[in-house]
Amino acid sequence: RLLFQAEKLQVHRGERIGIVGKNGEGKSTLLHILMKKMSPDQGIVQIYGRSSLIPQLDVQTTAAVSPEMKSQWNVPNEADFLSGGEETRKKIAAALSSGAELLAADEPTSHLDVKGVEKFEEEMKAFTGSLLLISHDRELLNRLCTSIWEVEDGKIHCYEGNYQEYVTQKKHAVERQQFEYEQYVKEKQRLELASEEKSQKSKSLKKAPSRMGNSEARLHKRAVGKQKAKLDRSAKAIETRIEKLKKKEKPKEMEEIHFDLSQFHQVHSKQVLSFNKVSASAGDHILFQGLKGGVKPGAKVAIVGQNGAGKSTLLNMIE
Repeated sequence: RLLFQAEKLQVHRGERIGIVGKNGEGKSTLLHILMKKMSPDQGIVQIYGRSSLIPQLDVQTTAAVSPEMKSQWNVPNEADFLSGGEETRKKIAAALSSGAELLAADEPTSHLDVKGVEKFEEEMKAFTGSLLLISHDRELLNRLCTSIWEVEDGKIHCYEGNYQEYVTQKKHAVERQQFEYEQYVKEKQRLELASEEKSQKSKSLKKAPSRMGNSEARLHKRAVGKQKAKLDRSAKAIETRIEKLKKKEKPKEMEEIHFDLSQFHQVHSKQVLSFNKVSASAGDHILFQGLKGGVKPGAKVAIVGQNGAGKSTLLNMIE
């Protein structure tokens, strides 16, 4: 399966490029190739200057973190266990400690708390180098990016502007593609009908009636033959025009996602979840203790808090 191919991509100093696309299109692979963490099947990647990658949470890093960045990003000095957010903070701090002129970040805010997301945005706005950013956070892409690269169907399309400007340009491009496709289909159908009419007319030409004399029959046959040849040539010419029509592809429609809620039975009790005097620790560190709470049917609850406070631990305990 071909993930993508690009004739030429360039990142200029000071650019902040958002890389977007559906899951599985190859965004992370593209980022790792551009940062020389993977080799492309074909082509050459060149980086002019120092670079650093902030990988996803499941990719480990041993890069050093400066004391200044440790303090700024609240990275624990020594800990047997780091939460997802704390691990992400450590990776961001390590990248910023490297003095890189090109930063690449793969979903860097997906495990950060609100303050962490705000700090990341501030740091990237102040960063004078270049940034390659994969994110599903539209607001972050809107506020940070100067251009957008879209990975779709094996191609990389480049758009100037932030995410909202990309959406507008993409919409216009799809509308134009739909118009050109409809015009192509309409013209093809018109030509096919004209060709069929010529062929049918050619076939309908009759032989000379039996009452005609030999001389008249020969003249009739010759006239019919000329007319038939003319119609056949005309039909062939139309078929050639059909073959030479520049094919236009129909815009790809996004598949709708449906959630089957029928498998979930309605809860008739006053609460779907309750917990009382719940405590949890990570190593010697107490996350929370004596926690009380409950969730009523139909409630939509957000679990918020600083990185390392125990949000995921609580969620895993509930699950």
